[in-house]
Amino acid sequence: MPKSTFTNEIIMKEYDKFSKFYDYFTLPFNIFLLARLRKKLLADLKGRVLEVAAGSGENLKYYNKSCRISSIDLSPRMLGLAKKKAKRLGIRVKFYIGETERLPFSAGNFDYVIDSLALCTYINPIKALREIKRVCKKNGRILLLEHGKSSNMFFSKFQHWRESRRGEKFECALTRNHEELARKAGLKIEKIERYIFGILYLIVAKP
Repeated sequence: MPKSTFTNEIIMKEYDKFSKFYDYFTLPFNIFLLARLRKKLLADLKGRVLEVAAGSGENLKYYNKSCRISSIDLSPRMLGLAKKKAKRLGIRVKFYIGETERLPFSAGNFDYVIDSLALCTYINPIKALREIKRVCKKNGRILLLEHGKSSNMFFSKFQHWRESRRGEKFECALTRNHEELARKAGLKIEKIERYIFGILYLIVAKP
């Protein structure tokens, strides 16, 4: 996907339009695997938590109730869904509309920063990861749950073929290697696990 093709404004409008279908579209993935991985990644967190590109708030149900959660996303309509979930769950969340590439928070402000299934959409994923690193405390952790380039040769070739046939249509990138991106952004990876032929990445890193 060429960097010059899309802007954050276009991405915002696409997710605003998709918001009413988003939870239905992702439901099968959550039931069969993502719910388990979200719980594994998030259940034991404490302190100040920032979730970037928070979307419809699918992660909210997995956080410890003691967490002080801030959520930011480009799409007002996606955040509208997240606000409803927070109210239904009875948890307090501070919501912000904004870009991960330009986070409106001071440096070293959060104990944990979470990005789930969003690195595939950023125009500049390394810039986004460096912003995530900036706002995370030095002794904090950055948690990533992403889909990307498969470690299986057959699936990787299919991903490249599928991505090459998109033309000008906006879709999330299929062929990003999130371990490589994290290292290029200066993150210190503590743990990485991969699932479903290496397509799903679960990464725990230090800033």
